Amino acid sequence: MDRVSLTVRLTAFYVLASTLLLLGMAAFISSAIQQHFAELDRETLNDKIQLVRGIVANAASLEDLRGRLNDALQSHPGLYVRIDGADGLVLYDTAAFQFPPALLQQPPAAVGQHTSAWHDGQASYQGVVATLAAGAVLKQDARMVAAVDTAHHAHFMADLRHSLWLYVLAGAATSGLLGWWATRAGLTPLRRMKAKAQLVTANKLDQRMDVEAIPVELADLATSLNEMLQRSQTDFGRLSDFSSDLAH
Repeated sequence: MDRVSLTVRLTAFYVLASTLLLLGMAAFISSAIQQHFAELDRETLNDKIQLVRGIVANAASLEDLRGRLNDALQSHPGLYVRIDGADGLVLYDTAAFQFPPALLQQPPAAVGQHTSAWHDGQASYQGVVATLAAGAVLKQDARMVAAVDTAHHAHFMADLRHSLWLYVLAGAATSGLLGWWATRAGLTPLRRMKAKAQLVTANKLDQRMDVEAIPVELADLATSLNEMLQRSQTDFGRLSDFSSDLAH
């Protein structure tokens, strides 16, 4: 690092700080949207549970219940339901849909609590276990498992994360260019001091740094250089006078 230019160092630090900030912002946005979607899924499950409970309460028989549930599922795509009786028999189950064993073994939860998420290939789901109260059709409390398809949320989050990564990369590249430009502009006074110092020769010791035109951070350095040049000019003048006296 000792041989790396100050411009490169400051640009690298600027890019690093900007990238960390952008990554933090991207993580916050992703997490907030993910939590929002999870809340929407819980609300959707709550609505579906209430829908099924209403169907159960209005059904006249077990066959009527199954018919009503089939009609409801056709009107609510992405909703999957399974009802287990108190004796463990399956009273209703959505055709061609497999609930995960871990969800089937969970105890019933209060509405909106203990939802579970899982993936099946490219599909993703959110499910919950609830209790159906006994009534005209159900002689005893039954156990209901409900799930909703959340693939559209998962696809949106995948696209969002891809966009955020592109934004972070573009932001890092842009911050690098801006950081390099800002650093080059900020170091202009140093380059001017260098150019001024290169004008100093044995016959031109009267060159001085313009302290008033230099940023305050470099003013002390410029003042020290001017004092050094003044001492050099004085000493060189005395040496020249002494040489002249010797010559005479």
